[in-house]
Amino acid sequence: MVKATLTAETDCEIIDVKLFDLEEHLTKYTGLQANGWNVIVEVYEAPEKKSLIIDPYADAKKKEKVFLSCVGLVIKTGKGVYMDDRYKDTGPWCKIGDFILFPRNAGYGFYYNDKYLFLLKEDMIDAVVDDPNLITFNLNS
Repeated sequence: MVKATLTAETDCEIIDVKLFDLEEHLTKYTGLQANGWNVIVEVYEAPEKKSLIIDPYADAKKKEKVFLSCVGLVIKTGKGVYMDDRYKDTGPWCKIGDFILFPRNAGYGFYYNDKYLFLLKEDMIDAVVDDPNLITFNLNS
């Protein structure tokens, strides 16, 4: 069972990476396969805080959500991913089950089984992170 917590302040699940069951989570994608040098990423949905008060920072929070759409969980990789000679010194940049950061305009997005996914080329992975809940962005830069 995928372990996640719902809080009174949010309307979506926050992934508990210590209790996360990757194998069960991946069963939603059994009919999906990446080809060649492609990586399929489930876009991480950052929790939104509920509020009955008009929020003067609502626009900044919307911008942050757009930036957070560049965080995702690797769910599928093509058979050719990281097999080229150029990766012999660095090794694979990510693997299935890693939470990653990727550029905003990399690849393209699509829906599969009501989840927003991104198809990226293998070299579009910028970083691997342990916990996507800790990612924040400086919106002033």
